[in-house]
Amino acid sequence: GYPVLADDLSVIDAGLRVHRGPRFIDLRKEAASALGVGEYVGVLGVRERWRYRIGAAPLSLPLGGIVIPGWGQLGLQPVSGSSRLSLLAPELALRIPGPWDALFMDVVSSVPVVHWIRPNDLDQADRGVDDLLEFATSV
Repeated sequence: GYPVLADDLSVIDAGLRVHRGPRFIDLRKEAASALGVGEYVGVLGVRERWRYRIGAAPLSLPLGGIVIPGWGQLGLQPVSGSSRLSLLAPELALRIPGPWDALFMDVVSSVPVVHWIRPNDLDQADRGVDDLLEFATSV
């Protein structure tokens, strides 16, 4: 019931707005099979992928926070201070000097950041998403 703005890459502008990405999500075989969605598109990168076309979404929305996903025992851990830099800096897609350096610092310092740990188990996916949504509506 929630619009999806992007799969694994988001563009954030100087006004701290997140822009919509392509209208599909690439899934691994297990996820596509379990969810019963997606069409086979071959090997992308190093893995076979199934493409799931997603619905409409706003062109952009205000940035409300950043979720850093990880695998492990289910949990949510707010990230503060210098830990934000060490977790987010390696994920930057654009790594050449420019005016976005200041934007990165604005983003890192002005919105909540949470490390979302979820098990690599589709049977527990709903619980992990419920926990994340509960956290997001509480901040």
